[in-house]
Amino acid sequence: MLKNMKIGARLFFLVGVLSLLLIAIGVLGLRGIKMADDSLETVYNDRLIPATLLAKIDSLRRENIRELLLASFHDPKLAASKLHEADPTPSPCIPMQWWQTDRRSTSSGISTWRPI
Repeated sequence: MLKNMKIGARLFFLVGVLSLLLIAIGVLGLRGIKMADDSLETVYNDRLIPATLLAKIDSLRRENIRELLLASFHDPKLAASKLHEADPTPSPCIPMQWWQTDRRSTSSGISTWRPI
């Protein structure tokens, strides 16, 4: 069949077949990319989101343990409160002015900080 065709027709036929082959390979490649995207979306939804939720739960659990430990230092019934140096009796809130500082400069030019 190809022997009876002219060179121009043979080249045109060859270019057409190669073009169809190229389109078929492109379609298969796009299909493979779509399948990979779907599987990665499944991995994200089934694995990564629960992992971030577990990390948040672990962070909150650690914070609760820390708060319970700090609370145990202020319970006079527990032995751990003896190790804590703070005054176990409740005290009123310290006024904010005590924590604020006033920057004064001395005659030598050295700045000092002192409570108000």
